[in-house]
Amino acid sequence: MLCARCNTEMKKSGIGGVLADKCPECGGIWLDAGELEAIATGNRKSRKEIIEEAKKEVAEERRRLMTTIGLCPKCQERELQIVFKANVELDMCPACGGLFFDKGELEKVLGNPNDQTDSTPLKNFLGKLFARRG
Repeated sequence: MLCARCNTEMKKSGIGGVLADKCPECGGIWLDAGELEAIATGNRKSRKEIIEEAKKEVAEERRRLMTTIGLCPKCQERELQIVFKANVELDMCPACGGLFFDKGELEKVLGNPNDQTDSTPLKNFLGKLFARRG
């Protein structure tokens, strides 16, 4: 899947029980519909489920003959629309419900005192997603 911001190929990463797509160039993150809520509530998938989901997504992406820039990077059906979560401007697909976070936006959603969700699982997820490997 290409990044909604810079059109770089995003990398799939199973972290914290959710399959996320992260752009190695601009740091953008794509979460499919329901994944933000799954992280926030601690409703996580098993490693086996994540691997199967990744295989399915890669196969779907390979079958796509072309990607249209400006359409949702996941479903390619509609343009992303601006929505607000915890007073942070995000990009959401009205067709598939996926969310694109520019670099730093996910952290802002977590740190916003107006967000009423328990963000501890989400903070753990972010710590793993942005951990330096080396």
